[in-house]
Amino acid sequence: MLPLISSHAQVYDREFRRRGVREQGWGRGMMAVAVLIWLWLAYQLFFSFSIEHGVRSEPIACDSRAFHRDASSDTSHTETERGRCAAERDWGPMLAAFLLSLPPAAVGAALYASGTSALRTADYAAQVTRLNAVKES
Repeated sequence: MLPLISSHAQVYDREFRRRGVREQGWGRGMMAVAVLIWLWLAYQLFFSFSIEHGVRSEPIACDSRAFHRDASSDTSHTETERGRCAAERDWGPMLAAFLLSLPPAAVGAALYASGTSALRTADYAAQVTRLNAVKES
């Protein structure tokens, strides 16, 4: 027969587990924000794009920032068009977005680990209590 655990201990255990689940949720959310920023950056880096430079002119097709042709062998673009393509997807804002995504990723990982640790600790304490109750009876 298992000993009756006081209602205060049950309430504390339940709140402890809720706090752990809440921390895990916040951690997942913050890591999701960082992942969304990283996906946007990957799109900016790896996909080609086009820019419009006038009402009556055709759009300029630009290569991706990561997989572009060598500028010395590219005869289809003039220097002005290459400059516009480079200015459209500048490295500065992409680097700033990456740097701004690091704190949510780090805090999210820490919160998720903390919540998981709290839940595992609560499970461990409950199992030890059950084993001690079985041993005593």
